[in-house]
Amino acid sequence: MPFASVGITPITTCPHCSKLVDGSCVICEEGDLHPSCEMCVEGQIKIPWYRHELLLSVVTTVVVTVASTIILGAIQTKIKKKQRR
Repeated sequence: MPFASVGITPITTCPHCSKLVDGSCVICEEGDLHPSCEMCVEGQIKIPWYRHELLLSVVTTVVVTVASTIILGAIQTKIKKKQRR
């Protein structure tokens, strides 16, 4: 490693919305197809509203609650029918 003798560590990764070009990080431009530039607008990552973690958590909770309620209701109905026999 040529930089080790001088004590300089080369950059191997860059933060979101920037890419490695000739050993330094360059901020992504509009329409850049580099994978690190995906969902970047003006150098900031902009996650679509439907991919936010909070929304996904709320939707998952609602789906699980509704499904559980339906399943438990069906089980209780079957138990009541068996008890009547």
